[in-house]
Amino acid sequence: MSHCVQPCPCGYYGDSQKPCTCAPAVVTKYQKRI
Repeated sequence: MSHCVQPCPCGYYGDSQKPCTCAPAVVTKYQKRI
């Protein structure tokens, strides 16, 4: 079983088809937790 790690809470950071709705500070904080 493989697990995907989302780069942010909404899961769309870096997605070319749907924009990320997270604030930049939220993304940074989330990525530091991983």
